Amino acid sequence: MARLTLTTHGVADAWGVRHGIRLTHDDLMGVCDELALAASAMAASQHVALRDHPLLSVHYFAGRERSMRRALGVLRSARGLARDAHGSVERCCGHLPTCLLPCTC
Repeated sequence: MARLTLTTHGVADAWGVRHGIRLTHDDLMGVCDELALAASAMAASQHVALRDHPLLSVHYFAGRERSMRRALGVLRSARGLARDAHGSVERCCGHLPTCLLPCTC
């Protein structure tokens, strides 16, 4: 995402920067969508893994199927990280358009 760069003279081209901001915003919106999709897929995977034991959670597998418990724990952790990253990228998407506002300095 090296879209917000300066010209060779070190002076920012206003139109180019504004265009770069819009493109970056679009890229970030795509990342947001992908993170939401990933988190949903991870949640679905956990539900599928537990389909034979619908009332159980990851903690049920404490001493039994160690690999299953580990996999579900990693899946839960990854889903949480994806959710956190989604929130951060979404905040960036919300703040980035303010760069397009005219400067009244």
